[in-house]
Amino acid sequence: MLYSIKCPICFDLYDKETKQFGTFLCGHIYCIQCLEEMQKYLDDNDMIRCPTCNVPTLFYVKLFFNTITTEEKENLKKVEKNENVTKL
Repeated sequence: MLYSIKCPICFDLYDKETKQFGTFLCGHIYCIQCLEEMQKYLDDNDMIRCPTCNVPTLFYVKLFFNTITTEEKENLKKVEKNENVTKL
């Protein structure tokens, strides 16, 4: 589903040129920028915790998505725009 390519912290969409994503061992996905920002506040021995399920982990894995097309990305933006309009 296309909604799974949105970071739940900053709500940015995945874009292979400008926005990369990573995952924790629990499988929840976040953009690399948010993961790196979270790591800034940890001591060397601290474990990072998933913001969604609170599972502790020592690392995250960078993900590479090649499945979204420009057309799919534009369609997702249109759907989100329509959802925002109906909420007003």
